[in-house]
Amino acid sequence: MIGALQADNRAPVSAIRLARNCQPAHRCICTLQLMCERTLCAMKIFCLGLPKTGLSSLLSFMFDNGVAAYGKSHTLSKYYYAHRLADMARFYDQGEYHCDVPTPFAYEALFERYGSNAKYILSTRQDAETWYASMLRHNIYAHPVKHKQKRFFGTRFPHGFKGAYTDFYERHNEAVAEFFEKRSPANFMIMKTGSDFDIDALCSFIGVEPTQAAYPKANVSGTREETPSDAFKRRFNGVVQPLYGQICSRLYPDAVLKLRYIKSFIA
Repeated sequence: MIGALQADNRAPVSAIRLARNCQPAHRCICTLQLMCERTLCAMKIFCLGLPKTGLSSLLSFMFDNGVAAYGKSHTLSKYYYAHRLADMARFYDQGEYHCDVPTPFAYEALFERYGSNAKYILSTRQDAETWYASMLRHNIYAHPVKHKQKRFFGTRFPHGFKGAYTDFYERHNEAVAEFFEKRSPANFMIMKTGSDFDIDALCSFIGVEPTQAAYPKANVSGTREETPSDAFKRRFNGVVQPLYGQICSRLYPDAVLKLRYIKSFIA
């Protein structure tokens, strides 16, 4: 895995100390290693797609190809909830690839910070209906108490809010696409999850040679090995979620999801 990038884009401190402390005969080798680390750490890739748009598979692909990748992070989510913008920025300076919430909601701030020095991927599903159906399946194993979807989307479950969710999915994708197509189209790619996905196009876009011929498939619905805890959640949610949906659809027939987007990391 490639080392983490410091906040000011310098090479890791340990590498700098190594170069300084070397004997003259070895210093040129360490300096070359330091220059390579700077070059390798300069890669930045952000996936701006919503959950359930193939994020686990894309994360697996990044790992397989030697990219220092970050998936969903409780630390980053904590910074987002608390509006700790400087901490969010420093977190993104780590590694080379970031995905999953709250990253999609910070696309403007990310572009402000990294600009055309980064690559931006918008992962999507076939359509909004397909995405919503996947969100419903995903919630089958939601924790009855600790489920955090409400903190991001404003509803405990997507059940009963089909119109609000599909509308939000379309609004988010349109806004991201319009933003980058106007500012940096060469650094932007829309990746539609599906069987006909072009792995060569992705590799060319991010500048890596694929280590495997087939694109990975991770976290596919229906392939989870169910634990006793999972079985309890599934049975519990099988009763609660349909009732939740029926009640909410009557109470909030015109609901609109309004998520908090981060336009800048500079307060």
